This record gives sequence, structure tokens and C-alpha cells, in this order.
Amino acid sequence: MNQFFILLLAGVLFTGCDKNQPGKSPETKMKYVDLHQSEVKMGSVQRVDLNDDGSIDFNFKAESFGDPILKQERLSFMAKAEINGYLLAIENTETTKRLDKGNLISQIPPSGFGWFGVGQAVLTEKVTSESNEVNWQGDWNDGSHHYLPVQIVKNGSKYCGWIELSMDVANEKMILHQGAISTEAGKDAKAGY
Repeated sequence: MNQFFILLLAGVLFTGCDKNQPGKSPETKMKYVDLHQSEVKMGSVQRVDLNDDGSIDFNFKAESFGDPILKQERLSFMAKAEINGYLLAIENTETTKRLDKGNLISQIPPSGFGWFGVGQAVLTEKVTSESNEVNWQGDWNDGSHHYLPVQIVKNGSKYCGWIELSMDVANEKMILHQGAISTEAGKDAKAGY
């Protein structure tokens, strides 16, 4: 009789360790893309087809702009969402959210943010004044291996993902490491996973 209770207890403990218990969601399945440490420098563009469907989802570029009113020059490093791409940006700005590894990328944007399609976001800028004083601005100017949250909408379904970036301000370039997009519609994702 004692053996019966021991076996019953072992069975309960064993089934209690099942990763697919009701109420617990399994990890989101992701498709990963190696971006080969691609560099984005002044005048260059890197294109990313994150879901491998043959169309470009995101562009990354660096452009210089003169501002005669403020008497400064701006070298802007930007991410642009194409037709089916969306960037998580601060509402009413051209600024996007920088995530750390493990941060949640949700279908529902956090307060003050929104998913913006066919939009462009400035990640960081080198601002040079008329007197040649240099100032780097933006959340990404000291970013090494951080994550840009993205979404792709296909056939009305939303897929969350991320692109891993670094900024090398000393050499005035952005580096694209890798990206990933959920293969399951309507699922949240984790940056770097």
C-alpha cells in the first residue's frame, strides 16, 4: 500500500513539472536573421527583410542635415519602417524605445508609446555646432547590443520581433548584429530571445 502512495506522489510531482501546463504560455517561436555586423555610416543604407518574404521591412541609414537657424549640423542615425513594418515610438516624436535583453515586446504598446507604420525614428544624432563643439544626443548613443522593438503586419496579423544594434560613436557608425521575428501571430516576444 505504501508503494502505491509513493508511486501516486511521484506521478503528481512529475506531472507538476510539465512545462506545458494549462495557464502557462510556452516561449514564442522566433525566426532569426544574422545581419552580419552590417555597418551603417554616413551616406549608407542597410535593408532588412526580417521575415524572409522577399520584401524589405526596415531600413537603417545615416544622413547629415544642416540647420542654418540653429547654426549646427546633425548626423542622424535612423530606422525606417517600410510598408508592413512598425516601430515602437514615443507618441508625437520621432524617438523609439531602446530595450535590454529580456525586455518584453508586447502587441499592446506601453503607456506613452505606439506602434507606428511606415515611420522613421531617429536613434541617435551627432550635433556639431558652428564652433565645432560636438554633442551626441538620443537613447542609442551609448548603446551596445541593445534591441529595437519591431512589428510586422502580414495579412492583418501582427508579429513582434527585435533588431539588435550597437552604436560606435567614435567611428560614427551603427552596427546591425541580428534580428528575430515571431513565427506565431499575436504573440508577445522577448528582446534577444
